[in-house]
Amino acid sequence: MNKQVSDQSIAIAGNGSAADMRLVLSPFDIRESMEVAAATKYAGVVGATIRTWCVRYGIGRKIAGDWHVSRVALRMFMDGNMQALAAYHAGDRDNPVVVEYFVRVGLAGLCGGSAKKETIQQISQPELATVGELWPILIRVDARRVV
Repeated sequence: MNKQVSDQSIAIAGNGSAADMRLVLSPFDIRESMEVAAATKYAGVVGATIRTWCVRYGIGRKIAGDWHVSRVALRMFMDGNMQALAAYHAGDRDNPVVVEYFVRVGLAGLCGGSAKKETIQQISQPELATVGELWPILIRVDARRVV
């Protein structure tokens, strides 16, 4: 017997377990969501595995009968960062570990709070250096394609 749930929780088995209250894609923003097909390509697994992970590990939820996978939660899960995933499930979008993942997947604007600006600055500096180191490689690859 499934119970009704609000937009802020995910129904897994409808049995009132703690897993029912994981905050996944909440508040919902389409920019954080990806379809199962996109998640399978990203994770390198089949659709059934993604749907199982959504239920078991709380990386997505059903909305209007369709599975939506959180880009943030999927990245946390694939990195094996269960501490970050637990904070995400708790709705702690100010947690620097959670903010870091929003930044990594290009969704810095979706996380909130005072920790956001400081965390983004800390993360962005090393990433810019990495991109700077890659420019010579990218230019060579682009030059081969053009020539």
